[in-house]
Formats: sequence, C-alpha cells, structure tokens
Amino acid sequence: MSLKAVELQVAIPRMTEVGRIQEQQLQRPTHEQVLLHDERKQLDEHNRQRPIDVEHTEKGMIREREQRQKKKTSLQRF
Repeated sequence: MSLKAVELQVAIPRMTEVGRIQEQQLQRPTHEQVLLHDERKQLDEHNRQRPIDVEHTEKGMIREREQRQKKKTSLQRF
C-alpha cells in the first residue's frame, strides 16, 4: 500500500492524535483503579466511624431511658 504525498499530509498529523488517544485509553484502567481505591478508602473510613457513632447513640438512649424511669419512680413515691 503506497500513499501519495497529499495523503501523507493528512495521515501524519492524525498519527499523533491516534497516539495520544491510545495513550489515554491505556492509562484509563489505571486511573479508574486509583479512583475506585480512593472511593473505597472513604467508604471504609465512613464504615469504621459508624459503629462508634451507633454505640454512643445506644448508650445515650439507654441512659435517657433510665433517667426517665428514675424520675417516674421518684414522682410516684410522693
């Protein structure tokens, strides 16, 4: 396959575009993996903090319930 001079004038600039596009496509999976890794780290950190928050909330609710019961029993005595 031989190319004419006019065809080469169009083909050579396009080769650099193709090279750039190919490089982006090769880097895309790596970039996606980095994004997924960062997203997973954020999710793990969120999940790591959540049980602590839930535990504090439960303790607070239990404490409040006990205080209400104490108030009721002290009011009933009078």
